[in-house]
Amino acid sequence: VYYAATNFPPEYHGNTFVGNVMTCRINRDSFIEYGSTRIAKEEPDFVRCDDPWFRPVDLQLGSDGALYIADFYNRIIGHYEVPLDHPGRDRERGRIWRIVYTGKAKARAPDLALPKSTSRLIAELRHPNLNRRMLAMNELVDRIGPAVVRPVEKMLRAKSTSPEQKAHGLWVLHRLGALADGILGEAAANSNRVVRVHALRIIGESFSAMALPPNFQQLALRGLNDPDPFVQRAAVDALRQHPRNSEGGDSSAIDQLLDLLRRLPSADSQLVHVCRMALRNHLMMPGAFAHLESLHLDETRARLVA
Repeated sequence: VYYAATNFPPEYHGNTFVGNVMTCRINRDSFIEYGSTRIAKEEPDFVRCDDPWFRPVDLQLGSDGALYIADFYNRIIGHYEVPLDHPGRDRERGRIWRIVYTGKAKARAPDLALPKSTSRLIAELRHPNLNRRMLAMNELVDRIGPAVVRPVEKMLRAKSTSPEQKAHGLWVLHRLGALADGILGEAAANSNRVVRVHALRIIGESFSAMALPPNFQQLALRGLNDPDPFVQRAAVDALRQHPRNSEGGDSSAIDQLLDLLRRLPSADSQLVHVCRMALRNHLMMPGAFAHLESLHLDETRARLVA
């Protein structure tokens, strides 16, 4: 589980916790960023247990900021070890652990319950706990439905709206089929990278036709030159999902993807990989190789195509 909350001390924020059923531990990793690529860095174990039956098989972040651990609690964990009817297999026990941070003096226990009103659910979209934000977003879409469109649009226009609220608000409108092109276009040009990333992700997930409409194609192409690598990656992925026919159409995506791939640092391996997939999809379209021949590729770009 990825710890996307602030209840634990700062050194745990953005860490990943992994249940290790073989060593009876919960391992912890932080991350080092290379552009849009995150590489795990091993940290000291989060939980060690001297009970050899401790088997943390599932971890979840609670809306109260605690970690919830499903403990299989069994002497035998592999089907290959002994027959299924072996008497050593425990069929009665199982445990759920709740891990909380108690270092803050007189810290009030966070509330698990979500508010019910539309206005308070919209306010919840700025909560530092991602789990709460996702639950609030689902409540707005699945329980309240179309009645939230106007309040969410008003929230998106307000100056006090946080980037997280805007990102979730865009997805609320998208899921309800009520996201206006103008709102999406403004979000793709927002000053905050979180908003730009999610606007481009929505563009990638939208439009059933193969090619993007020209205005959104231009937004995706513009994102290739964004100063933030996460925005670049979202833009590349939108182009990956919507390759454009080069035969009598706009072939600039191939040119710009090649140019981006040429200048990407190799350490950002995930952005490089998505860029290759996007280029592959565009090269599968009719007219793509005829366009490549017209470019008279130098050796460097020819190797990138290969």
